[in-house]
Amino acid sequence: MLHLALWFVLTLQAVPPSPGQGALPAAAQTAQGTTDLEAAVAAYWDLLQKQDKAGALRYVHPDDLNHFIRRTEGSFSDWKVISIEQPTPDSARVTVSIQRLMMNSRVPQEITETWEWTDSGWKVRVPQPVPIVERVRARARELASRRMPETLEVFPPQLRFYALSPRQPAAITIRNGLPEPVKVVGLEFDPQRLRVASPVEVVASRSSDRILMELVEVPDQANVPSEVELKLQVGEELRTFQIPVVFNYVDDISRWVAGQAKPHR
Repeated sequence: MLHLALWFVLTLQAVPPSPGQGALPAAAQTAQGTTDLEAAVAAYWDLLQKQDKAGALRYVHPDDLNHFIRRTEGSFSDWKVISIEQPTPDSARVTVSIQRLMMNSRVPQEITETWEWTDSGWKVRVPQPVPIVERVRARARELASRRMPETLEVFPPQLRFYALSPRQPAAITIRNGLPEPVKVVGLEFDPQRLRVASPVEVVASRSSDRILMELVEVPDQANVPSEVELKLQVGEELRTFQIPVVFNYVDDISRWVAGQAKPHR
């Protein structure tokens, strides 16, 4: 009887599980799994190109449906797969090249997305969309950094507080095109005349920032001179900038405007 029970247990262990029993094999471990991934990518991008967002929703990971619905889709044409990388059998990084349609022109763009295997097949992961304002700002910073010379600049050459709008803040702009951040370690000025409205502590590499200064008291006289001394730390080096200041600045245009405002006799 003992021999019969042992034979029965061994027989059960030798029989492979029927379909639906146990864990499913990793999809990408088979040629069919790779084919399924390519088919899902093709279907997804075909639907996006047709602007059929409802149809493309079928290929979005269930955890990211709200992200996909909130994402703004732009028009494009001529998409193609550039590469498919699979760091694990159940996930893949797919890079696609598209022709973005912008202002009657085509702009090439590469997009890399993560695809994951789920119980219902391959699904694309969609990150939380970034607000359009942040995207525009990020793009502007990127373009500005490309044009920025690899130097440290402080401007304007003269800080002016105009007589026509004396309470309007004036800005000291620090443009850092260096490969390292710059620290603001000193800012000296006449505290009876000026105060800092918006300070700056660090200016990141290949970016710019502004220190806003405003008047404490408007002088009675025009074109009153002063000075601001700015000290910046670049690595181990200390750089000092003297910036001339003019309070109640009056130029020819200001004089003409002031003359026009006087009553005519």
